[in-house]
Amino acid sequence: MRRVEICGGIATGKSNVIAAEAFAHGDLRTLSNDQTERIRRKMQSIVAQHLAGSEGQITFEEGYPRATPIRINLRSPRPTRDWQVSLLKGGV
Repeated sequence: MRRVEICGGIATGKSNVIAAEAFAHGDLRTLSNDQTERIRRKMQSIVAQHLAGSEGQITFEEGYPRATPIRINLRSPRPTRDWQVSLLKGGV
């Protein structure tokens, strides 16, 4: 038996068994429509390279709109963190 931890998830079992099906669900957070399209094309390219005897597919649904860059997003993390702390304390 083998135990693997990846991105907060844990898988336990034999390392030579391939699951009949696997699903992944997530979201993309991007700063522009161009960035979203580049990421989608790259992910589609990866899925298209599945192993012989297997198949892969990926679908995308519209979800979060792009996050338009604004001045506060472009500053260093420290001022943003200070802003968040101030907001939690009832400031800003």
